[in-house]
Amino acid sequence: MRSLYSALEGGWNPLDERSNEELKKQMSSINLLQAKVLFEQYHIAKGTREKSRRSYLSKVNQFISYYGEDKKVTDITDYEITDFLNTMERNDKLWYRVIKVIAILSFCLCF
Repeated sequence: MRSLYSALEGGWNPLDERSNEELKKQMSSINLLQAKVLFEQYHIAKGTREKSRRSYLSKVNQFISYYGEDKKVTDITDYEITDFLNTMERNDKLWYRVIKVIAILSFCLCF
């Protein structure tokens, strides 16, 4: 129910596909910093535990630091994600939560 409320609050309209398409266009042109804010809002509305949110945001912040907050979400390629993951793994042998990053980035790329 919270996710439906969050979607409605974010502008989604179940009765107006034209507006929904326009919303998708707006969302696809967001940068990484804007995606991070939306990601955090989504997890707050979903009720994700604060400790989990902090962990997710830590990985998102690393990705943003790597590519810059102004990079458009739609400009991110599979190669760039793989390069980031490989770099993180090389730099920190204990960096074993790569799966979280993949899930987080997949969510961000949905916009």
